Amino acid sequence: KERFFLEALHEAGAKGLDRKTLLSLVWGYADTAETHTLETHLYRLRQKLEPFGQTNFILSEDGIYRINI
Repeated sequence: KERFFLEALHEAGAKGLDRKTLLSLVWGYADTAETHTLETHLYRLRQKLEPFGQTNFILSEDGIYRINI
């Protein structure tokens, strides 16, 4: 799922993706689903990237998630 998550953000480019779109694209959830899956995966992925100096690799601003390249 991490790979699909990163692929979706990469393909979205600078415009990024909102939470509902990511949940649909990566996890196949409906718009009405209430889950913390995205936040949990994002937290764990950030923990994995931090030792490599990637503290701001994935940004979330105003409900939009994007890769900071």
